[in-house]
Amino acid sequence: MLNKPRTQRNRMPAALLACVLLGAAACGPQGDPSDLSAGKAYLARLESREVADVLAEQSRMAAEHESVDASTGAPYVPTEPVPSSVPEPPSSVPPETTVTVPETEPAPSGPSEEERTLSAWAQEAAENRVRMLSASELAWFRNRLSDTVFIGDSVAQALVTEGVLPENRVFFKRGAILRDLEETVLQAAASYPKNVVFFKGLNDVDYETPATYAETYAALCSRIKEALPGVRIFICALLPPSNALGAVREDLARSWMFDNEIHAWCVNSGVTYIDLHWLVQQHFYLPDGIHFNKAFYQLFLRYVTVCVKGWEGVPR
Repeated sequence: MLNKPRTQRNRMPAALLACVLLGAAACGPQGDPSDLSAGKAYLARLESREVADVLAEQSRMAAEHESVDASTGAPYVPTEPVPSSVPEPPSSVPPETTVTVPETEPAPSGPSEEERTLSAWAQEAAENRVRMLSASELAWFRNRLSDTVFIGDSVAQALVTEGVLPENRVFFKRGAILRDLEETVLQAAASYPKNVVFFKGLNDVDYETPATYAETYAALCSRIKEALPGVRIFICALLPPSNALGAVREDLARSWMFDNEIHAWCVNSGVTYIDLHWLVQQHFYLPDGIHFNKAFYQLFLRYVTVCVKGWEGVPR
């Protein structure tokens, strides 16, 4: 049963820390999970990455999802991204097909239009100059996601309160941990979506372990698949608190381990993990250090749309 009573963990005194990206074997430095310095060091490396490195890592993660990890079942172990001016674009040609480019036609070079767009979005995020979508652009994204629902807690609710998505596309329960969302998941499934996107905040780190967090996600995803055969499921990265909150919240310092565990589970389960760590910018946090502002959700909508539906027709 998912509706298992939760027990309050002992909180650290007064205010209590943070970290991010992807259990301990799959994200950042390995070692004792209680070693908070490992998480801090990993977060510092994430924040120092250049735009090109972020894009290169996205390509690398996608390739690993399709090949090494999926075939061997080995846990995902990220490595430091190799700096690159332009990540290699994915090939649209099936692996078994060989294409010979005539010598008279030079092979195309330079970044693709999609890569240039991603780079521009990342620069908007880093420089805190996010362009707000026009009414017509917002309508286009909403229409594009008309067969997609979002499930989560208050960070998902903000998709509605920030005016990004209509209320009938977002199913949320404020303050919920994953075990509280079984009824919410069934309500979402009753709308018969083709795509389901989970976007959760940090509530679980006070009540769960990374392993039980992934187990609960697995149970919820199974319920969705039972109700909606053929549905596509996406899980957004568990994002850390702000640096200011992270400095005084030792309980939240474990969030990077939870994110790491769910990423590893996604790799081996056929569920798509959406990496949002390039959106971890301090100027996007609200004063509480957990929730995000309108600019964050403008970029969130653009990026998640291309992750779920592809690039066709996307306003640039």
